[in-house]
Amino acid sequence: MMFKKALTFLMAAALCCSAFAGCGQEAEPSSNIAEPQTSSSSEENSLLNDPGVLPLVTQPVTLNIGLIENTLISDYNDNTLTNWLEEQTGISLEFTLYPTNGDEARQKLELAITAKQDLPDILMGFWLNAVVRDKYGEDGILTELTPYYDSEDDSYYLHQMLQKTEESGTCVTGTAADEWELIKRYTTSPNGSIYVFPNYAPAQVDMWDGRWYINKNWLDKLGMDYPKTTDDLYHVLKAFKTQDPNGNGKQDEIPLVGSGTGGRQQPVILLLNSFLYCPYDYKTVENGMISLAYTQDAYREGLRYIRKLVQEDLFPAISFTQDGAQLKALLDIPADQDSTVGFWVGSPTGLFSVDNSHKTEYSGDFDIIQGPEGVAYTPKNNPNVGGNTYITKDCENPQVAYRFLTFFANEETALRGRFGEKGVNWDYVEDGAKGLYESMGIPALFWQDNAIWGTTNNVIWGGPMMLQPSYMNEGSEASKILNDPLASLGMIAKAVGHLYGNAPKDTVPNLIYTSEELEELSELEATISTYAKESQTRFLTGDLDIEADWDSYLKELDNMGLSDYLKIMQAAYDRMK
Repeated sequence: MMFKKALTFLMAAALCCSAFAGCGQEAEPSSNIAEPQTSSSSEENSLLNDPGVLPLVTQPVTLNIGLIENTLISDYNDNTLTNWLEEQTGISLEFTLYPTNGDEARQKLELAITAKQDLPDILMGFWLNAVVRDKYGEDGILTELTPYYDSEDDSYYLHQMLQKTEESGTCVTGTAADEWELIKRYTTSPNGSIYVFPNYAPAQVDMWDGRWYINKNWLDKLGMDYPKTTDDLYHVLKAFKTQDPNGNGKQDEIPLVGSGTGGRQQPVILLLNSFLYCPYDYKTVENGMISLAYTQDAYREGLRYIRKLVQEDLFPAISFTQDGAQLKALLDIPADQDSTVGFWVGSPTGLFSVDNSHKTEYSGDFDIIQGPEGVAYTPKNNPNVGGNTYITKDCENPQVAYRFLTFFANEETALRGRFGEKGVNWDYVEDGAKGLYESMGIPALFWQDNAIWGTTNNVIWGGPMMLQPSYMNEGSEASKILNDPLASLGMIAKAVGHLYGNAPKDTVPNLIYTSEELEELSELEATISTYAKESQTRFLTGDLDIEADWDSYLKELDNMGLSDYLKIMQAAYDRMK
């Protein structure tokens, strides 16, 4: 702070700040791709210290950040993270707040662009449609960032983050160099330009979120072990249905349940992964060729197994129609009521109240269930890599803005941005501390107390942009959590340890399409995906016959344009290799 005040005094006469300080004159949009701004400007370089040296700048600079307002953040100006960033970087920060609703925020931005109004230097937290983003970039509204990506000096903190990620053993791809290529793959537009700053938070908990939990009390009462195979699972569910494991003298037990609309709460996908690899979007790749799980023979075999469970009321059909709130109502019951659910899919954080003791009856600490051919997969989500942050045409010092954004990849910055004030909400652990996710090779990095995320505060910004690899995001010390039987995070950690790594080596990434491809794809995908999902439910409930109607089902997919759908996806996949 002393540095900033001294420089402000020395440079005050030379500075003339507007409401969007640091922003230059308005640029006329062009129909051509904008000429990239390079990082070789001697004038701008004179504003910057050497890579890794703080403060970032040698003289006062102000950046205005456009944020989609998070209603939990009471103040962005008088804010612990803001103050710390200013002290560390030497950059003064101002904020332009956009509506909390993302659609309204994007509409306000679009109106400002149409009216040729000055924009903030940085837009942070704006998830723009890829076609819209690329148009803004080609029209010169967004700054071309490729020269900064390609500069090791400008991307210093990003490379430092990835190097530490490699050393921790938590790279998605295995190495820092490959991880950097992954980031570039997800941020590069089809025209070869980069207009977006990366968002990188590949949490293993999010990548392996196909978690289900079984009533361990019921298993113990019945003298049964965790099911290891689909045959074992059938016998366990049958016992749950017929042997009154909750001991109330009623046949009120629901052996297996989920929801059809509540996010990752549908048992069908997890059951299918005992027959073939089946991600949530059904897109798979083998030997470089894209296919869809719902056209495969093994998928049909999985449907046969699940149909048997539905027919015998071991997996009641309410799971296809009820929502997450209705699923929660079955689980989050008063302490004096008997549990009626044996096996459920989802997250304990969303399906139980914080202090509900019934959650202690359930465990996810068991291996993936193996199918008759030895298949035992779990769906893997693509890592949270993409981008929602941009430097605009009105930023006078885009290189400074880029280096400021990279500072969020600094370890302490990332931890402060996610967990709050160091020494108050978190701090580094002593050597030898046990990590919550050590089963996945993630060591303990910090302890956490007085959790600030999700509360009303003026300590953080609420995550408009994340640069947080797994070793940071999931480097929590374990003792407090694992010693608390009501801690949902402990239940999750034990379950994820069994899922981690159980997917094929090659999976389909989030594909990036050209505007022409998207135009053709949107109708095909909506029609085909809807039909496949509806048919799945009809097969499982008996409205369609898995034997008699299968060929006509495949023929209808072909008639809807399945080959064209696959061709478009294949072209995008080949382009991203």
